[in-house]
Amino acid sequence: MRTPALLVVSVFVLIGACAAAAPATRPNVVILLTDDQGTLDANCHGSTDIKTPNMDRLAAGGGRPAARRPQPVGVLASPAAPGVHEVLHFAWGKNWAVRPGDWKLIGTFDAKTNTTRHSLHNLAAPRPEERDHSRGQPQLVTELAALHEAWEQDVNSK
Repeated sequence: MRTPALLVVSVFVLIGACAAAAPATRPNVVILLTDDQGTLDANCHGSTDIKTPNMDRLAAGGGRPAARRPQPVGVLASPAAPGVHEVLHFAWGKNWAVRPGDWKLIGTFDAKTNTTRHSLHNLAAPRPEERDHSRGQPQLVTELAALHEAWEQDVNSK
């Protein structure tokens, strides 16, 4: 019965010796998953809408985040499978976004002027985060801002 125990101990000693001799140059891999982040929402990709200091620091150190968005598959990509929500609302700090259908309005609070700056994006367009449509679609900005304000009042009243 000593042979199997000796064999087990020998295997562990051999594994330990190999692990100690192996170079410690494994790559460091960090996977960041975000929700509803557009292709260019990080400042290191040119965005000015949302502040992303941590992602900018990673990019400055050589870890530039990939500027791509996973593509939906199967039933999620089917127009015959509507979503549960007609309008999506997001809020972080004093900033917010509202997204009905293919349009997304982002409200960015400016503490210096105590105002909210709006940017409007057509998500159906190629590279939607690059173009701000707020000047060309002022009525839509007004409607979506009012939609957000009604949602915010509803949430705050509960």
